[in-house]
Amino acid sequence: DMILALAALREAVGMTQEDFASAASMSQENVSRIERATDVKLSTIRRLARTAGAHLELNAVFPDGKKVSLFRPATDHL
Repeated sequence: DMILALAALREAVGMTQEDFASAASMSQENVSRIERATDVKLSTIRRLARTAGAHLELNAVFPDGKKVSLFRPATDHL
């Protein structure tokens, strides 16, 4: 199993939970809860990545090493 390391995202940009919460327009308590959670919505993870100035990549990796990106530009689904 894997765990989410969302605190590492915040720490990578040198922000406290309070600073990060303010930048993400949420409470410090909510940031703390999200960082401890084991099941977080993808949209929340994307929001936190954007708050840190990063973008999110999500790939499925097969046993043979083949990778498939699970994110596509929004225009692809029209």
